[in-house]
Amino acid sequence: MKYKPDFDEVQQRMIAWWHQEIIDRACVQVTAPLAQPREIPGPEDIRERWLDMDYVLATAEERIRCTYWAGEAYPMLMPNLGPDAFAAYMGAELVFSQGTTWVKPIIHDWDDLPSLDFDFSAPWWQKMESMCVEALEFAHDKFFISLPDGHGGTDGLAALRRPQMLCMDLIDHPDEVLAAMKKMDEANTVYYDRLFTIFAPYQDGACGFVPAWGPARTATSQCDFLALVSPAMSEKFIMPGIRDETDGLEHSVFHLDGPDALIHLEMLLEMPGIQAIQWVPGAGNPTASEWLPYLKRMQEAGRGLWLSVSGPAEVELLMQELDPHGLMMRVGVETPQMADDLLKSVAKWTRTRV
Repeated sequence: MKYKPDFDEVQQRMIAWWHQEIIDRACVQVTAPLAQPREIPGPEDIRERWLDMDYVLATAEERIRCTYWAGEAYPMLMPNLGPDAFAAYMGAELVFSQGTTWVKPIIHDWDDLPSLDFDFSAPWWQKMESMCVEALEFAHDKFFISLPDGHGGTDGLAALRRPQMLCMDLIDHPDEVLAAMKKMDEANTVYYDRLFTIFAPYQDGACGFVPAWGPARTATSQCDFLALVSPAMSEKFIMPGIRDETDGLEHSVFHLDGPDALIHLEMLLEMPGIQAIQWVPGAGNPTASEWLPYLKRMQEAGRGLWLSVSGPAEVELLMQELDPHGLMMRVGVETPQMADDLLKSVAKWTRTRV
């Protein structure tokens, strides 16, 4: 790989990480700037900045070229239509802004539902499929392409209906919601099967938006809607879909987003298909090391951890407090020399723990 010549070594360390094993040190993904990226001229229209793949790919390669990728960090681009893309595949209209997209809901009456079958001819899915192929062809032997952000299943249904409305529907229309969620989960399975078919000829292994590469069917699983409901509601309506999705993957890291989602942790830890958890404290909340009881509970349950870390000092603290087996930390530093020095320190700290 042009921008990560030792990617073969990264893959071996990642395989060990998935299996709670250590080759010679805990896993750490360290990046540092090499240069200031050049500004790539792009479309003035915001929508086209999302959709113009020549611009998207040129911008990504410039960012990647100007970054030092140390340890298990590897250069990656995710084809992206925003967090509600799955709802767009189901027929909702995408709205573009500078930093994100969303959809206009299309479920207004449970007695008059749109088709929730996954349709490969749907315009936004056709666009995403072409974006993936263009990215895979462009990035070949230069950098990695992740699967696009999913947000299928319950999150997709919430986007089609509006999250606050779906919360009320769990009480007022439980049977209709359960039937719709089953359809969305079936569509999610079709979606993943199609994605892996597209990606397999171009790359060995896969990953989702969390850069945790794995062989075969590997992805990031998530359900942000969890933060809005009780454990009893999630057990009835949501957990079956998460279980089906993760059971259908060889390797899955679950994106656990924010303190409000922690009430569902024990149910998630009971799912064998979830091998690792990305803990995201959420904006304005303390960093990873302030959540040690929860992180230790995840490790006690045999789950790997993928953590964004504030700096080398927090890396050292986490190395002291957590088991280095199955631990993956992502951190940015100021210079390539600092990145190399941190890798040496992590190797030393690992030797004191194993």
